[in-house]
Amino acid sequence: RLPAHVECANAHGKTPLHVVCERGHIACGELLVKAVSPAALNRADVQGCTALMRACIAGHAALANLLIGRADCSLDSCDEAGMPALYRACVGGHLPCVSALLRAGACLQPTTAGAKLLVNVEARAERDGHAACASILRAAVASHARRLGGQRVRLLASPLIAPYSTGLEPTRPILLLPLRYSSAAC
Repeated sequence: RLPAHVECANAHGKTPLHVVCERGHIACGELLVKAVSPAALNRADVQGCTALMRACIAGHAALANLLIGRADCSLDSCDEAGMPALYRACVGGHLPCVSALLRAGACLQPTTAGAKLLVNVEARAERDGHAACASILRAAVASHARRLGGQRVRLLASPLIAPYSTGLEPTRPILLLPLRYSSAAC
């Protein structure tokens, strides 16, 4: 058992687990992931990022997998910009993190604003040269839509501008999930 101060946060709201995930220290991550409480595991820093988000932003798939391996790890928490770890990993081009999150059951659209954001994340990943991440995200959305069966799925082709967009518009229709569905549908 590690001392209680390993769950304390610095002035930026980051715990030692946040820092370890950001910097990619796997051995330290293994110790901390086993030792921290569920609250510390899912604690958000001042930017709203959890340790899982920090690992995915930095592309540290081994640490992301360690965190995902804990049953009490929240896959779908969103940062202050409304982006979950899945979107952050996709935008960063971190395919192993994207794959791990999708295998673990990360929700493709964790908020009602997620539809517009999902389109922009896919377009931004494509624009930034992360075609594989954009492709796996599109495939996951299509697969999820097929599993929804009789539920209506929206087809969106209109230009969307989000805080992360540089004016790049989707050039083809993109299949989106219904705007509202229960988390059980994820």
